[in-house]
Amino acid sequence: MNIKHKQLIFNFYSSFILFFIYCIRPTISYFIKKNNITNIDCNEIKTDSIIESSQFIIKGTNHKFLKFYHFELENPIELLKTSASSSTSTFNDKFYNQLNDFEKDIYNKVYKISNKLNPDVKLVVIYTYKVSISYFNFDKIFSCITLDNPQFWWITQYSISFRYEATDEESTTYSTRISIDLKDDESIFAKYKMDDIYQMNIEIIKAKENLINEIKELKLETKYSIIKYLHDYFIRMVNYKIYSDEPYIYTLYGALVKKESVNEGYAEAMMYIAKEFGLNIIIAKSATHEWNFVELNKKWYALDITRDDPVQYKIYEDDETEDTIVEIYYPESGDDSNLIYDYFLIGTETILPSSKKKYSNDTDYTLIYSIYPSNQNLLVYPTLEKSNYIYDKENDESAIIPTITTLTITTTTIKTSTSTSTTTNSSSSTTTTYVSNINDMITITKSTTAFSSSVSTLFVTDYIEIETDYYSNIDDDYLNSNITTSSNDNTSDSFSISSLLLISFIRNILFFTLYLILFLTILI
Repeated sequence: MNIKHKQLIFNFYSSFILFFIYCIRPTISYFIKKNNITNIDCNEIKTDSIIESSQFIIKGTNHKFLKFYHFELENPIELLKTSASSSTSTFNDKFYNQLNDFEKDIYNKVYKISNKLNPDVKLVVIYTYKVSISYFNFDKIFSCITLDNPQFWWITQYSISFRYEATDEESTTYSTRISIDLKDDESIFAKYKMDDIYQMNIEIIKAKENLINEIKELKLETKYSIIKYLHDYFIRMVNYKIYSDEPYIYTLYGALVKKESVNEGYAEAMMYIAKEFGLNIIIAKSATHEWNFVELNKKWYALDITRDDPVQYKIYEDDETEDTIVEIYYPESGDDSNLIYDYFLIGTETILPSSKKKYSNDTDYTLIYSIYPSNQNLLVYPTLEKSNYIYDKENDESAIIPTITTLTITTTTIKTSTSTSTTTNSSSSTTTTYVSNINDMITITKSTTAFSSSVSTLFVTDYIEIETDYYSNIDDDYLNSNITTSSNDNTSDSFSISSLLLISFIRNILFFTLYLILFLTILI
């Protein structure tokens, strides 16, 4: 056998080994992934911030509800500090505007599933490419959602599963799957069924309509007059509660419907109603308290209804012991005998009666910049004026008088590019799924605005229109199958991964056979 034949035989066996490895590569890759033998490693839009991990579990709990919880968070994963920076250094209209574009996308999708009488509490967002977790600060996202939307009172925590999934049989490309649970078994409202939330939302809407009608009947048409009326209304009608077994006292439901709440209920109900009249009003939070910031004539002031509804004391003598008894007394609903204006539209230099300190020096008013106990400076608040607001009739701004529409209970219609389905209100919760491809978010890599849809008024309609590039209510098992389909392909889910691997293996064997025949032909 000459050297030429030896070289040909060597080349043949080398080619055989290489082709054999090529044939079995998809099968090996699949079983490695299936059994979690190694972490996923793939290219991402921005490779310098890549995080090579198959899954992250992230939890956040609104600190105002922590006392109600009967569990402790186990090893929560702290998000990267690089994602904590705001897209703006000043407050602009609402907290939403402080998010980056990926964070706004999550905010918008959570808003869409929550802005219904019967909200969805489970959401899956899928990007058809890999996105680093460093683009998302979920504490910041849900702080903004909660502060901008007190009407979503049932969102007291969030649970996130963040993972990468192979989108092809060879595991060369990956999608990003973010599963969000807004009301799991650990939620303080876990005992509330979806029907309960639905009925409570109806009660909130009715209470809002009644209060708006009262204001319209009184012909209050300026921002100052409406702020003052709402301030007096909540002091007169809401009974301050120190503690209750029902967590709704921490929400606007307690203040608007049950007429009993703590400081959070006052502040959140105030914002919810005032927004209907076009007032720019937000929620401010410290570690121990909650109140409002109000913008009038392009200047910001503090408003604390709770402190203007102080406790009273009954002093009397005990008939038997003749001792002097001092009893704390909270006026009942309808009693405004304790109404004061010491905390009404005040500035940072105002001396507070309760502490005898300036507002800016009172620790009860030291702002926190996340509603979750992460100790991160995630948010930016407006800058308050130093002095109190001085009423000037000539400069009193006109309010927007809302049009009251009759509350109707409708079904939720979901449109896709290929079909229309109707989902009726029920006690069971469904998972809404959004799939976004690279074209949807490509502008984000160019630092331009994406998914900055306007936020509408709560419960204006139960109709949701989903863009043509989204999927809704896709079967969860189908999404886990790692099969990429188009919006018009409704049959791909009938193929299993095993079938695809077998087809791939047979295809590669056929290629190898053709190669072998060609090689032998040349050799002969």
